[in-house]
Amino acid sequence: MSLVQMSAAVEDVPAEQKVPRSALARYARPALGIVLPVTLALGWELAVRAGLSDGRLVPPPSRIYEEFADLARTGELARHVLATLLRVAVGFGVGTVVGTLLGAIAGYSTLVRRLVDPSLQGLRAVPSIAWIPLFILWLGIFETSKVALIAVGVFSLLLWRWTGDLRLYGWVQFFPCLVLPLLFLLFPAKYSGTSYWLVAAALYALAKLFEFYDAEIYSAGSILSGHTLKHFAAASACVAVLRHFEIRRPIIPE
Repeated sequence: MSLVQMSAAVEDVPAEQKVPRSALARYARPALGIVLPVTLALGWELAVRAGLSDGRLVPPPSRIYEEFADLARTGELARHVLATLLRVAVGFGVGTVVGTLLGAIAGYSTLVRRLVDPSLQGLRAVPSIAWIPLFILWLGIFETSKVALIAVGVFSLLLWRWTGDLRLYGWVQFFPCLVLPLLFLLFPAKYSGTSYWLVAAALYALAKLFEFYDAEIYSAGSILSGHTLKHFAAASACVAVLRHFEIRRPIIPE
């Protein structure tokens, strides 16, 4: 069959026969992506209803829905959502403008980069959560400190994007995985339940592995990516830390 005959054969296929297959493929992949979170939510709902957990630290979906319904009925939900959107928009705008301008200048000017890069590298090594008490002390506990925290986060990401130096980022990300086990090996525990911190460190390291093998994990089945599993592992690490604070008791030296 010649190329012209093959093209004609393809063109003779009715459009109605092509659309259902492409539409099914378009919606099948997102549908598969929500199977795991929906299954986990239903499983947790059944576990709470069966009395396996009281749902105090992680409430079941039904309790979350009831709370959302109450907030929506009173109008508080809309008020808080608008306030959050405004806060994010202002912080994102400020961080984008400052980060883009400074990153572009530092990326194109060797002199400026050598002048400001050491100070910026030092500031970027500070975790975002460490800025919270400082911003509260400097700017108050209301909107200004929250907007500043969002702006700093966006500024840092854009600066990395423009300068392209991720070495410090990699060190900051993997540093806790090394320090937490060393702390437990070198210093005696003052509270019980410290094994939860080791579990949290292991889950954090697992999250970083998921992030590193993002494309490979997604190519295995095209259902979940490593990025999705990363967030699940990081959230599980937070649950482990919360569990430690819930059950810990002081260890009395003998």
